[in-house]
Amino acid sequence: MHRRTSLQAPPDWDDLRYFLAIARAGSFTKAAAILNTTQSTVGRRLHGLERRLGAKLFDRRYDGMRITPVGREVLARVEAMERLAAEAERTLAGVDQELEGAVKIATTEGIGSFWLTPRLGEFQNRFPKVIVEVLTGNAVVDLAARDADLAIRLARPTDPKLVGIPVGRMRFGLFCAQSYVDEFGLAASLEEIAIRHRVVDQPPYGAFPPWAAFLDRGPNVVFRSNSSIAFTYAITAGRGIGLLPLFSRFTAPGLIRLPITFDYEQPIWLVSHLETNRNARTRALWEHVKSLFQRDQAEWFS
Repeated sequence: MHRRTSLQAPPDWDDLRYFLAIARAGSFTKAAAILNTTQSTVGRRLHGLERRLGAKLFDRRYDGMRITPVGREVLARVEAMERLAAEAERTLAGVDQELEGAVKIATTEGIGSFWLTPRLGEFQNRFPKVIVEVLTGNAVVDLAARDADLAIRLARPTDPKLVGIPVGRMRFGLFCAQSYVDEFGLAASLEEIAIRHRVVDQPPYGAFPPWAAFLDRGPNVVFRSNSSIAFTYAITAGRGIGLLPLFSRFTAPGLIRLPITFDYEQPIWLVSHLETNRNARTRALWEHVKSLFQRDQAEWFS
């Protein structure tokens, strides 16, 4: 039978943030990295929380921190508090009609760096008090938690609280540099690439069925990066053959597209949350990005 938690002094939310980070990361080290602090600080905040609650929240094990039964009860309540706080923040953000402040849009590194960022000048000239934050990466950000206000995603949103519209499609082809062709020749088929060519890879593409099937053949992968920019530079430098969006003819015009059919495409969706898309600056950026897709769809995203 576990001990009942005492209410000697109510914990503050900052203590509970440390508790959440440990519960989700599974160790002091990973929690410290998430919170941008030290392991000793994480341990001290946890011990203080346990002392005030009068209960042990974690057991230290060889493979990390294991949450106790009392800890699981606390976790359920803290996560409920987190959801309520996020909902309140979204509600307040939804009624914010000021065209100033920050608005965050999350997208892949390729779209965010090569296409979106160079096209934000007109928006920022029109709304000089709005700070646009472009968040790039392969992970799907949580719009409900306000990790971003908008997102450009390569899949249709399934959460009923998200609003999404299709804005284009991303098609792919195989590319290499002229220097690579000079050294190894121009590949004419996937079979030839698998047998005698060099390949550069980007891990997220492993989720694409045709590319995953090709990698299963065991090609000679010589370079791998989760960064679209590093990945593209590797191909440009002649390291090997890589799978790239067809819009790479604009972002890396010196590359050669191989004469190999690679029939794969991903839909592109512009997404926001029902509660925050009423926010004036979020709506303004939504309309601007939508108009950019409409303008560039034929060349970039069709």
